[in-house]
Amino acid sequence: MREFLTRIILTVLVSVLFFPVVARAEDFALRSDDRVVFFGDALVENSNWARCVESFVLVKYPQLRTRFFNCGMRSQTPADGLNRIESDLKPLAPTMVVVLYGPPDPVRDNAGEELLAEFRQNYEKLIQSIQSLNCRVVLITPPQPTAPKTPETPAEATSPWGAYAQVVRELGQTHQIPVVDWFSESETLHKKSPPAESPVVRGRLRPAQPSAIDQALVAARLLRFWNAEPILEEIEIDWSTGTCKTSLGNIQMKERTDSMLSVGLKSVPLPWNVPGVRTADLSILSEVHAEWCRFQLKMLHVPEPGVSLVWESRRIPLDRKQLSEGQSILDWPPIQFAPEVRNLLKYLSDKQGYHFKYWRQLRPRRPSEPELQEAYETHLKTLRQYEEGTTQILFRLPKTFDVELKFEVTNPEIKSKPVAPSDLTVPGEKANDGSSPAGDDSTEKE
Repeated sequence: MREFLTRIILTVLVSVLFFPVVARAEDFALRSDDRVVFFGDALVENSNWARCVESFVLVKYPQLRTRFFNCGMRSQTPADGLNRIESDLKPLAPTMVVVLYGPPDPVRDNAGEELLAEFRQNYEKLIQSIQSLNCRVVLITPPQPTAPKTPETPAEATSPWGAYAQVVRELGQTHQIPVVDWFSESETLHKKSPPAESPVVRGRLRPAQPSAIDQALVAARLLRFWNAEPILEEIEIDWSTGTCKTSLGNIQMKERTDSMLSVGLKSVPLPWNVPGVRTADLSILSEVHAEWCRFQLKMLHVPEPGVSLVWESRRIPLDRKQLSEGQSILDWPPIQFAPEVRNLLKYLSDKQGYHFKYWRQLRPRRPSEPELQEAYETHLKTLRQYEEGTTQILFRLPKTFDVELKFEVTNPEIKSKPVAPSDLTVPGEKANDGSSPAGDDSTEKE
């Protein structure tokens, strides 16, 4: 059951991010050269949801050249955020700031009224300070955390997070700022699919980093708020007549015999997934997938006893019934392992990994010694230059690619074996359930 849910989780993350290159930018909330800053605590710094959003905009709206900055820092509160406005936020010249803070560590299992009031007061000051920069603001409520299996009820275990989420809702209403309600969305999700338990450390609930499906969910809701458009495309191949058509890119029949068929797709928008997620886990569709993306191949008159996808030296059997009705090709190896796909994935992962590993370690350690101040500022500037350089590379990389799909009639005498997960893991790429950023091998210590 757990493996089944994991596959759904990873498919959701991919599904949110598969889209056409040409989209109606006039309906999209972001504008040309917008600078979007994700600002908050560990829910931002450790996030994959922010990267999901960035990759969606990068591929679907490349003409906008939107820049994204992760300005989250673990173990921070709105009061700490106030102190970072001048040093961290203002220099980025944001045009939009997406703010997300959860309960401070000492109250993650105790929503004391005094601490809650302090959170509200500092959060309101933070909102006002950000608004003074003349930029748009979006608030996100903290998600409902996973709860341990203890005698307490889930409501009792997660009530502090609900109280802090309510504060964010009220502040949004007071200041007429849009709120993406991650808590309510995750609460509904957890009722349908109860999450894995979180650890209890030293008698306290230690909520796990939001799951991959939770992060995909908030990314989807933020994109919906921005009026991003999903993609609903189909490819159709008739084996008996050799005809093919598509509403995505261009398609051409390259070769056809009684036992094999090959089609070429040109100018296909790049699929997208979260760096570190194994392609083999991207096989089960979900409601979020159906909402945001339907990229299917439908084959008419599939020959008996069925067909296999030919990839390099392998034959991957395809389900005849599913192929006749329409099968997602998002996780097919010719798509996932196209050089253009891997290249774009690499640079986005590099950008996030470099920031996560180096910037977060340097930024809180501002030296007090005057002899080190200049070197410190130079180091910070270099990190930002590296991030900007990587962004420029991402802008210029191709957002479409060409791919050939080759099929053969399945030989019932040959026992074909589906590609195993180990076969589809790119060398040097670590599998990831999507709940922590690529390049991060660390865990937050108590």
